[in-house]
Amino acid sequence: MELVYGCISVSTIVLAAFFLTRISRPSATAEFTLFWFNILTGLIIGMGYVLSWMNCIATPACWALFSVLVLLSIVSMALLMKRFRRLCFRKPATANVPALKQWYGQLSSYDKKLLWLLLTTMGLVGAINLAVVLFSAPHNWDGMTYHLARVAYYIQQGNLDYFDANYWAQVSHPKNSSVLFLYAYLVTDRNENLTQLVQFISYWVAVCSVYGISRAMGTGKSWSLFACLIFGLLIENLMQSVTTQNDMVITAYIGSAVYSLVAYKQARNSKYLVFAGLSIALAVGVKASAFLVLPSLLIVAVFALLRGSDETVASCFRGLKIFAISLILWVSFSAFVSGYWDNYRIFGHPLGPETYRKVHSYEGKPINYVLSDGSKNLIRYTLEFLFPDGLPPLGLSEKVRDALRMVPAKLIRGFGIKLETDSWLSSFSYTKKEFAQEDFSYWGVLGFGLIWIVIIFYICGLMKSSWGRVLSLATVAFLFVQSYAGPYDPWRGRYFITSAIFAVPPVGCALSSIKKGFSKPIRLYLIAVVLMGCLSAISAIIFRANRPIISMRLGSTSLTSVFSMDRLEQLTRTRPAYHEPIEKFESLVPKDATVAVHLYDSSYEYPLFGEKLTRTIIPVNSFWRGPQPIPEAAEYLLYYEGAFSWYFPLSDEPDVHLGADWYLRDLTKDNHRSEEH
Repeated sequence: MELVYGCISVSTIVLAAFFLTRISRPSATAEFTLFWFNILTGLIIGMGYVLSWMNCIATPACWALFSVLVLLSIVSMALLMKRFRRLCFRKPATANVPALKQWYGQLSSYDKKLLWLLLTTMGLVGAINLAVVLFSAPHNWDGMTYHLARVAYYIQQGNLDYFDANYWAQVSHPKNSSVLFLYAYLVTDRNENLTQLVQFISYWVAVCSVYGISRAMGTGKSWSLFACLIFGLLIENLMQSVTTQNDMVITAYIGSAVYSLVAYKQARNSKYLVFAGLSIALAVGVKASAFLVLPSLLIVAVFALLRGSDETVASCFRGLKIFAISLILWVSFSAFVSGYWDNYRIFGHPLGPETYRKVHSYEGKPINYVLSDGSKNLIRYTLEFLFPDGLPPLGLSEKVRDALRMVPAKLIRGFGIKLETDSWLSSFSYTKKEFAQEDFSYWGVLGFGLIWIVIIFYICGLMKSSWGRVLSLATVAFLFVQSYAGPYDPWRGRYFITSAIFAVPPVGCALSSIKKGFSKPIRLYLIAVVLMGCLSAISAIIFRANRPIISMRLGSTSLTSVFSMDRLEQLTRTRPAYHEPIEKFESLVPKDATVAVHLYDSSYEYPLFGEKLTRTIIPVNSFWRGPQPIPEAAEYLLYYEGAFSWYFPLSDEPDVHLGADWYLRDLTKDNHRSEEH
């Protein structure tokens, strides 16, 4: 029955978003896609907060009911208002096949080969990634420790309220993406694999946004298509698109915001400013890291809002006022409902507890230290881009990797600059993992071989395009903000997919402007870089760290296909040391048991709920209130070896060592209550 409710909810809310998008009168297919995505996810997120307030967010029937009510409200409005009825139910536009054929026929042989190479590769990696989403369980570290774990807790308690989490990230992070994951889980009859669709769909929306931005800049169809395909084949984008993280969701929203601002510059239609504000607010409600994109967005917004040649000053200020009001209203509402207000109320700061803020930022550090270490970060992140992520781990590839970093490393060390760090968080090294991975990868060959070259040319004034230069400045601004925002983070590769929204459209614009001046060396270089980018994209998908597609041996490394693993192997492949403990836990603890859990932060909690989330898991090591009493309803206690010894009463029966540092206790009335501290 839950699947029926899920189908009703999905079909009605998709149709409701379709009608609302039609009312906004999008001017092209790309614009329609971006508006529809923002409206659809905005409706789902909004319903999630309402259902949470009603304590029924885990009830598929309630999702179905509210989805139907939203659709009926829109249809009723359309029937009562003639203009809305005309917009909602007008004949949809059909594809202009003759115009498409004419466009294709005008392409040169070189352009066709370039685009077909990219399109074929995009289709192949897209199909493989879809298979990974459909037929393998989530595995990402953050997904197991807090993204999906918090979803399981929210479903368990029926709302999005704070709980005594072992891990601070489960309650302190904004909740928009959690609502989307929760919705995807419930409406697919509790299929955990399909929670990965949230990022997968966001990936394609982000690709669409790059095309839309390029077209709004004035770039032709062929080079706009080239740009969006280049974006889609960036290694980190491919890695992120099949995880249950949320950086691709943010990227899709930022892409929508940038498109709206660029489109406003051309059309001067206020709807774009309203949608830009909505997109930014939705991004902020997903993750606080979205705030780091705001300086780059500000650069784009300032240029978009500048007075046009045929525009009055009053009209210019009107646009500024509309954007400011919509941004403030949307962001304020998003910040209030997504968790920033609750963080302030409970921890005294919108971003959560001070201890964890200081780990990830320079908060409390003297300005001299910030400038010094931030400048080193600028070099570190620049070097991260100078790496052919995705190339197969073969002898020649390893030599290429070593050669690319050898010269910069010698120069930097020659100046006496020490970039290496040994902190658990700031672990920079000149060497890098040989397999592509969703946290450590960056843009690959297409990044340093094409995108950054164009960005540098625009910054130096060697290429002429107002929007090209503005977006290039926004890209560089993002790099500086990331560098000076906090300590070096080896997992920040996923943050830079957002900056690719600014960086890639100038590539299509630049190549379009110099197309007639392509010399043979430039043509050969471009086809070589694209070919290498396509090969590395395919290789990255096949040999992906922890999720390889095929089983084989490469030197001393043995790869096991993700499709040949069972569910627990898939869930724990980024933390194999805990496969045995979780497997023993599964065999010893009934599927409907209630388990008190006293674990350290960033533990693999999601697998403890069991398939379909049938177990009740109760955290008792509250990161913000300290250890809590073991509930009367708890039948088992799971704890780690370093837990507070005074917290656990002695037991006549020895506790079961599950493996690693995990222990399990079968609770009885004699050993149930913890002793007083």
